[in-house]
Amino acid sequence: MLAQKLSEEESNDGKETETSFVIATDPSAGEDPSQLIASFDVSDFLDQKTLLKASLSVKLNLPKHETHKKEVTVQIYEKTEDGTLDKMFTTQKVSALGKSRISLAIPTDVVSRFLYSNSQIFGIFVSAQVNGHNVAIHPQQTSDDSENMILQLTFIKTDQRTRRSHTPMCSARKPSEGCCLYDMLVDFEKIEWSWIISPKRFNAYLCRGQCSTNAHQPVLTDTGHTKILKVSHRMGSENKHYFENVGTCCHPIHYDYVQLIYINREGSVAVAKVNGMMATRCGCT
Repeated sequence: MLAQKLSEEESNDGKETETSFVIATDPSAGEDPSQLIASFDVSDFLDQKTLLKASLSVKLNLPKHETHKKEVTVQIYEKTEDGTLDKMFTTQKVSALGKSRISLAIPTDVVSRFLYSNSQIFGIFVSAQVNGHNVAIHPQQTSDDSENMILQLTFIKTDQRTRRSHTPMCSARKPSEGCCLYDMLVDFEKIEWSWIISPKRFNAYLCRGQCSTNAHQPVLTDTGHTKILKVSHRMGSENKHYFENVGTCCHPIHYDYVQLIYINREGSVAVAKVNGMMATRCGCT
């Protein structure tokens, strides 16, 4: 099974980033299934010099008879070509039940050393012990992408083209009475969209406020629909009676996409740009 490389773009503190996902492979190509090791082909990313962050997504398979979440200590080791464990570079305690996917941050200096000294990380071994058994699924134990390990690498892009909103931004600390764009953070784990691998959360934004306060601003009323309503009302058209009890409403008029990395119905890792997920501009109609 070849590694799949999927990319997305997101805003990170005003900087545009590119995130790539690499699915783990078995370096022995099935010849030694007893040797649990995950390998990642990162040769395509050698020209991207600014690594911002890295993480490893791992599927845990806890015993079915466990009915309550277990606290599991997960440890990630480098593994040498002869199969011996080298140094541990990440450890973290997680709570898990059944088949659960977790994500662990990996020090960027560790990944950078592999990226820029060799085209392939030879091997990673993940230990997640429950009742004396390692419940971390390695590529030797599955042929299903939805259960395999996934390495996530985020680089800072040199060509900055961050998408920007044209609507005034407000916040809970600095609210506005008028129609304005506010943050609305969505956490996929909290809404139980467990098939989403990345991003785990994003800013969907929302529009709220009184249009009577700032509806005179062209940026809020320059839609064709709003212009037609105003002209029809002013000119006393045959539809004028429809406007008697109609007020202006603050709502999104422009949206942007969110790029999702997810598990599709066939159990494979896929990427899609989902339109209409992020409000970028408010209007009054």
